[in-house]
Amino acid sequence: MHIKINFSGVFSGVPFEEDSTISHIISYILQKNDVPLSYAQYCVILQVGADKFGYPLSPTDLVRQHQDSALHFRIIRFPESLDDVDEHFQELMQNQIHKMVISASYWVDQKTAVRLAARVCCAVFGPYHNQQFGFLTKTLSQLVPHQYSSEEVENYILTEWQSLQQNINPVSLYLSEFVTNIQYGYVPFSARLEQQPVRILFGPKMILLFSQKGEIMDWIEPEKVAFPAEMRTDVVFSGQKEWKAEMNGCKAIKEIQRVIIGGYVKPEEIQKKKFSFSGIL
Repeated sequence: MHIKINFSGVFSGVPFEEDSTISHIISYILQKNDVPLSYAQYCVILQVGADKFGYPLSPTDLVRQHQDSALHFRIIRFPESLDDVDEHFQELMQNQIHKMVISASYWVDQKTAVRLAARVCCAVFGPYHNQQFGFLTKTLSQLVPHQYSSEEVENYILTEWQSLQQNINPVSLYLSEFVTNIQYGYVPFSARLEQQPVRILFGPKMILLFSQKGEIMDWIEPEKVAFPAEMRTDVVFSGQKEWKAEMNGCKAIKEIQRVIIGGYVKPEEIQKKKFSFSGIL
């Protein structure tokens, strides 16, 4: 039997047995990507609910119970430091972070977007070697957020790419660049504040409130968030001042915050079943 899992934006079939659990699926994906199972503590399988938001599944849930659901593999917690992080797990992190950068879930200025895009070019295409100007035009939407998509930015990317040393690890360089951004380690959600769109980023120790211009408006301790009753959307954040934001998917966000703070899968709880199936991830 196989179940479809959205992995890096593509649905792939993952094999499972009658007694397979969600932790088996996480372990399988990590094994197929040569990632040590200790990194399962950072990963979840999200089930998309009727409200179109992802709900983290318990690692002990049987896979067959969710066979007809839309499931997504996500890294939802991040190592505090990149020191000694497995290189294959770094690749999974970089891939997910970059998708969130180009979709503007994470806010970056043009200079940072160019630097990140150049590192993606280096990772995907290798060292710069007299590339023809214009060859990135068709893929620019996969390199930078749409608001920075221009011929000028394309040229900036090529210049930055050319400046990168050939003996560097572009994935590590990308992550190191992003770690300097205060948004590293946070999970972003859209909200409205006084009828204006904002971003609210949930982290293990702090919640950040961002304007659409990327300016930090406030920071809030996790315990100072009041989620609404069922079916309501008004969330109260008590930081330097009190904010009342309108957020859809509050139930899912509350569950995700719980995972970010405490986690679901601990290293000692990982089911280390070795798969003999021929998966296609």
